[in-house]
This record gives sequence, C-alpha cells and structure tokens, in this order.
Amino acid sequence: MKMSSYRKINYALRPAKNIERKMLLETFRKLSFIDNLSNYRYIGFGSTYFTDFELFHRELNIINMISIEKDKGSRPRFEFNRPYSHVKIEFGNSNDILPRLEYKQKDIIWLDYDGQLNKSTLDDIDTVLSNIEMGSIFLLSINVELHLSLCDEDKKDPKKFIKKQKEYIDTINQQTGLKIDISKFLEPKNNIFKEWNFSKKCQNIINTQIEKTIQDRNNTSEDKIKYQQLFNFHYNDGAKMLTIGGIISDSSFDEIIPKCKFEELFFTSSTDESFLIDTPNLTYREIKYLNKYISLDINKIPKDGSNKKIDSIIPLNDIKKFHKIYRYFPTFTEANL
Repeated sequence: MKMSSYRKINYALRPAKNIERKMLLETFRKLSFIDNLSNYRYIGFGSTYFTDFELFHRELNIINMISIEKDKGSRPRFEFNRPYSHVKIEFGNSNDILPRLEYKQKDIIWLDYDGQLNKSTLDDIDTVLSNIEMGSIFLLSINVELHLSLCDEDKKDPKKFIKKQKEYIDTINQQTGLKIDISKFLEPKNNIFKEWNFSKKCQNIINTQIEKTIQDRNNTSEDKIKYQQLFNFHYNDGAKMLTIGGIISDSSFDEIIPKCKFEELFFTSSTDESFLIDTPNLTYREIKYLNKYISLDINKIPKDGSNKKIDSIIPLNDIKKFHKIYRYFPTFTEANL
C-alpha cells in the first residue's frame, strides 16, 4: 500500500509551497470586490497539517470549510489535528465526495493532489465545473515529476535509452489514461523528460477538460459561463509541481471582475506561460540583510561590514530570486511553544 504523502512531507515547511499559498491568499483577497469573503466556502485537502485551512480562515475569515481526506484509516488523527471546530472533514475519495456536495454559494476550491494527473483528476474537474457557482475560484495542483530509472548501460546505449523512455511513457499512459504521443515526445524541443515539458503536456490536458466541461454546461445554460485563468505556477520542493486554475463567471460579472484587478499581481497568468516559484537558499542573516535594502536596485546594495560587495558573498542569482518574491518568502525558526 502506498504511503500517504503527509506521512513523508511536512507541507507547512516546503518553501515554494509556502510562497504559493501566500500568493493565492493575496489573490483571494481581491474577491472582496465580488462578495464578502466570509460568504465564501473553502474546499481542499487539509492533510494532518491543515495549513491552508488555518491561513484562509485567519486571513479571510472563511468559516464554511470542508476538508476531503481519502485516508479513512487515519480518521482519529485527522480529527485530532482539525484546527477549528467549523472545519468539516469528509472521509473518502474526492471522486465520491465532490458529487455529493451542494454548490449553492461561492466557493474557493483547491484540489491539491500529491499524485500525478489521471482520469480521476479529470472527473473531479468535470464535477466541480459542472456545478460551481459564479464568482467562485477553482484550482488544482498535481505532481509533474517523471522518474525514469536507468542503469549506466542503458544511458550509454542510445537504442536501449530510447526503448526505456518509450516503455516509461507507455506505462504512464496505461496508469493515468493520458494519451501522450510516443512518436513526438522524443523530439529535442518537445522531449517530455526535459525541463517542464511534461508539465506543459498535463496543462494542455487539464485546459482541454476545463473547456469541454464549460462548453457542456453552456449547452444547457441560458447565460453562458466563462473561465478566466489566474494561476499557472511551477515550483519544485523535491518534486516538480503544477498549479493551474482561475475564476468562473457569467455576464453578470462583466463589470465586477475587472475591479478585482487580478492582473496587477505579477505572479498571475492568463496564458500558457507559467510563473516559476524559484526559491533561493539563504541564511536568516542574509535574508535580514537583503530585506533591509530591498527597495534599492540590486547593484546599489551596500557592501557588508568587511567592505565586500554583497554578490561576492551571496550568489547574484539568489539575490535576484529573493528580490522577486521577498514579500512571500518564508522564515522558519525553531520555537518552544
């Protein structure tokens, strides 16, 4: 039996995930132009840490919250770690729980999967977008890491190397129901094992499902609904992850949504171009020093006490990364509570 990821990873301590969560929070705050945030319901996968539930309740005052947990065998542990009594825990697979829910209010739904894209994921997209209320946010996160194990002999022999890659992709197609074209994935530009190419393939499949569900819903709806993409994140906290999603609306929101000014947030994306959350490895002292001069141009940051240029101490690339996301950068310290 596969071990649940929450038993292996403390989700509260993943820096890129931490930054993503804060970026989402800032985006959700803009929904106040649409409705009072306390009128929204939040649906997610809390795990035993319930980090997003705590954050979104504390910062947005959302009271109606549902956590879907597939690990029924650990029910007592989930209930013990529930941070607030108003968090309702539904035990079961999302494929079973989501169709049973009522969608009578605006929702923020974040399906934060720890596994890869599969038919079950696409079914969840269809369920949610077939029912969700206008003015709601829907997003999902999936693992887009490919693990191709090769021995030295396979790497040295081009024919064996290609054969292993084809076998791996064929296995993915069988397990997930995806239809990755084996004849194309080896092309140098589109090689699915390089950089974020597999993520882009998954992104295309997700967007196709979103478009299909929206179209199906519009075939039976008087007022045509629209999906506006807001999120397209890439990040890597030990595994490559993709987060994609946006806001659902109809013509009654045509004058309201522009007031939210989502485009003012530098990390939002309405295109296939992803925003990479790239976290530098910095010490606490380095963070404090860079924060002190964050308003300055990078090249104008003063020298340190020993009269050395700061980029001779901290790699310039790390300084640039920090400068880009410093407002959301986490600081982890040990404390006795």
